[in-house]
Amino acid sequence: MTFDYETKKIAIIGTHNLGKTDFAVDVYRFLPYNNELVINSARNMEIRGVKLGEDSTFADQIEIIEEQINQEQLAKEQRGRNHQKPSFIITDTSVIDLLVYMEYHSRHNPNFFDDNDERFNGLNHWRSRVSSHLKKEPYYRLFFATLDPKERIEGFRKSIEDGIIDYIGTNDITYYKLPANRNLWKQCVIENIDNL
Repeated sequence: MTFDYETKKIAIIGTHNLGKTDFAVDVYRFLPYNNELVINSARNMEIRGVKLGEDSTFADQIEIIEEQINQEQLAKEQRGRNHQKPSFIITDTSVIDLLVYMEYHSRHNPNFFDDNDERFNGLNHWRSRVSSHLKKEPYYRLFFATLDPKERIEGFRKSIEDGIIDYIGTNDITYYKLPANRNLWKQCVIENIDNL
């Protein structure tokens, strides 16, 4: 994939509670460029009354994905020193994660949809919306944080991880799997970002 624009997006993706946000901040501080940071749109929106987790609805998930897209776009439009566009946008989630969460909740929460029309047409629309966004604004690098194999558990987190892997594979998206040892994450990023 060729990136013919100045700003490149780097996303740290994966399930909850793996330290992605702290690591995204580390990457943001480490890269020696004019960069922008986009932090967990879902958590920010929870403060504004958007429901997360088991109580989340289709409308909540739409707001969360839209917010992520908007925040990435706003970050790209920022101007730093000498009015230059940012070299990198670093984010601790991606529209891929958020679509997978939406699909998970649609299968496991009986109150997720308001009506059958939303159920049948809503997900297809958002799959297309996310695919369109990724074609226009692809991620330069995806770094995928996974559960430590020794601590792997069944249930929610494994379903999300499997969903992300499936989405990435189905859409032929390149990603780099971060080591189970968090102390090695930064080295993985350094090795896989060109021209540092």
